[in-house]
Order: sequence, then C-alpha cells, then structure tokens
Amino acid sequence: MKHPFTARLLSVGFCATLFLGAAQGALIDGGFTYSYRIGSGTTYHNTYAVNSAGTQRANAIEYKPSPNVSPMGVRSGTQFYGNKKTLSQAAAALEAQGYDVLGGINADFFSTENGIPTGVVVDNGRIIACNTWQSAVGFRADGSALIGQPVTSITVSGSSGKVGVYGYNKMRTAVGLYLLDSYYYNETRFSTPGQSIILEYENKADLRIGHPATFRVVGRNDGTTSFPIAENQMVLTRRADCTAPWIDYPDGEELTITFNSMMAGWDEVKYAVGGKTLVTNGQSTPTSIDRGSSNCARTAVGTKADGTVVLFEVDGETSYSRGLNANALAAEMIARGCVSAVCLDGGGSSMMSIQRPGEATSKLISKPSGGSERKVSNFIFLVNHKKPDGIPTYLYMEPSVRYVLPGAAVPFTVSALPGKLPIPYQAARALL
Repeated sequence: MKHPFTARLLSVGFCATLFLGAAQGALIDGGFTYSYRIGSGTTYHNTYAVNSAGTQRANAIEYKPSPNVSPMGVRSGTQFYGNKKTLSQAAAALEAQGYDVLGGINADFFSTENGIPTGVVVDNGRIIACNTWQSAVGFRADGSALIGQPVTSITVSGSSGKVGVYGYNKMRTAVGLYLLDSYYYNETRFSTPGQSIILEYENKADLRIGHPATFRVVGRNDGTTSFPIAENQMVLTRRADCTAPWIDYPDGEELTITFNSMMAGWDEVKYAVGGKTLVTNGQSTPTSIDRGSSNCARTAVGTKADGTVVLFEVDGETSYSRGLNANALAAEMIARGCVSAVCLDGGGSSMMSIQRPGEATSKLISKPSGGSERKVSNFIFLVNHKKPDGIPTYLYMEPSVRYVLPGAAVPFTVSALPGKLPIPYQAARALL
C-alpha cells in the first residue's frame, strides 16, 4: 500500500551550518542522521556530516540480540587459500541457500595475495584459523557479542614435551611454528625448506577455543615442495630458518593441541572474525591498525553496555566522503555508545549492504573507495528468522532524505509494510 505526498524540507544553507557546527566532534553528534528499521530490533542509520577532514558519509546497523535476528561470520570459500568474494557476491550466495539477509559488512584484514584472513575464524563453534596476538569479535548462539583477545597461546604437547605454535592456517614464515589442515588448502603450498610432522584427528569437529583436542603422529615430510593435506590430517611445521623450539615427535605418539584463552566465554562463540583493538572499557585504545593516522574508509564493530551490537562503516578517500583515522573511528564508536569495539579491514575493503524495507535482497549501501567492490576474505551478516505476516505494521517513506533549497517541493511515497512471523530456525551454514 503506497500513498504519495509532497513536503518541504530544511534548506541546504541551514543543514550546512548544522554540520559545520561540530566539525571536531563525532559525526553522529555534529551531523545529520536518518534511520529506519530493517528487521526485528534492527535499525539502519545513515549519517552525513562535515569534520576537519571534509565531508563524511557513514552507515551503521544496530541490533539487539534476539531469536529473530542472528549474526553470522561468513567465509569466502570452503578453504582460505585463494578464495575471495565481494560483499554482494557473499550476500547473494547466502540468499541462494535460503537465508533472509538483512545486512552485512566486510570483516577481518587479509592477505590481498592469497585471501588468508589475518586473525581468528570460528565457524559453527569450531576454530579453523587464528594467530596469538589479534583481537576479535565473537557471536554466541543467542546473538550476543564478545569482543577481546580469543587466543593467547597455542600449545602442542605429548610425552616428548611441549612446543608453542605461532599461527594456525596461516602462511608459513620464519617467525615460528604453524599448524595447517584442509581448511587452509588441500596441500601445504610450501616452496622453502622446512620440517613437518603429520598428525591425524581423532575427532575433526572437536577443535574449540579452550578445549584440548587429541591427535596422533602418523608421519613426516621434510623437504621444500608442497605435499597434500588429507581431510583428517593436521600438519605441524616450521621453516628451516625458524629458530623457535621444535620437537621431532615420533610416529605413534599421542599429542594434545590446545588453543588457550585468558578471557572467559570464547569457548561459547558460534562465529568469530578477527579485528584490531579500537575501544576497551569505554576508552579509546587503537593499536596496530593499518594506516592508523590516515583518513580512509573504515569498518568496525562494537558493543554497548546493554548488549546492543553496532556494525559501522564510513566511506573514504573520495570527494564523496573523506573517511576517518583510527583515533576518530574510536571516538565515533564511543559516541555511538560502544564500550568495546574492534577495527575491521578498511580502505577499499570497507563495504556495507542492507535489505531496504519492501525489498527481498540485501544490496550495497556504501560507495567503496576503489570505485567498485573489492573481493575480501570474510564477512559479518545479519540473518532474519521471521517471515511477513501480511498485516501492515509500520510506515516507510521514500526518499529517506533530500536536500533542497527553500521553497522547493519534493514528492514522497509512503509504504505500509507488514510485520514478520518467526521462521523455523535452522543452523546457519557459513560455507559459500
């Protein structure tokens, strides 16, 4: 049901004065924001402002955890190596599986060369990649979020002794020991000399943060060339120029691998993606963020004290929107009420999509600074678990906003949109 009507709006001059009045403050405090609902307990916000860097345009999705809308961490492919997708491609792939995608953002930093994400990845409770230094955001089965450092150390231990591991399903370097399995790729892709011990899982699904898992040594492969990784295998490896402690575990020895955490709750997360610390206990704490002092497009995710989750994206590096530096991004998340937040990948990788009211699919709402969507490694999506009930529940007006001169008139269309009934829940499938 649609009804057209005409209305007069604020003048451009007045709006510009409003935006410039808080040029040094957070965008949400000094700019103009319009909002509308895109799902149960889920609201989209668009902000237009001007700060000391210039024009800024930002997008945010806020949701309150509930059975009606759930977050998903989504990978670009079954294996990490060589798999990248755009946000639109990933959303379409989920929708092809039958999911009602309300919106999404790009997630972790990643290697543009091979698509391997930098930090932790948890998929349906199973850890499938991590390092031992990066922060992350994790989502429990009830939709609530946890932000912090999920893995503080990785240990391999047996009767022959214990060693520490630097990374799991990351490209092998001289920094330390690594673990690889078939989530990385179906072979090791080694091109430098090193040592490798081949392990077999007792239960491949039983690999979670904070829960020791048992393996058995079944062989070794010391050489320069790549070799296959079977579906039930794990490879413990180091490069020849690595000086980290190494134990040549003998065939048949039973080993325990543990992803240790000093923060409670990470064993409960269903999905997790890596990020870099931005806000901690309500204080700005940006560290090790790529191009941290530069204004560019940025993506972040944060949590409020009441559990509300904020997905944020600001366009950048164009005349359309200049973008934020790391400190300004932290200040923005705090201004939006976040007590914890992590910075996700930015620049040309920053993207957000939403499902506009009355539409059936999620579409790109941001303008990537590279001119088109960049293919990235992983994403965060919000999935709806309710279906339309056919009863008009709320009104949606289009266009959402227009800037015009005094005395001008703009036609609007108002749509009466239905509420939604619960959809029988099924476990989210994150493999595309």
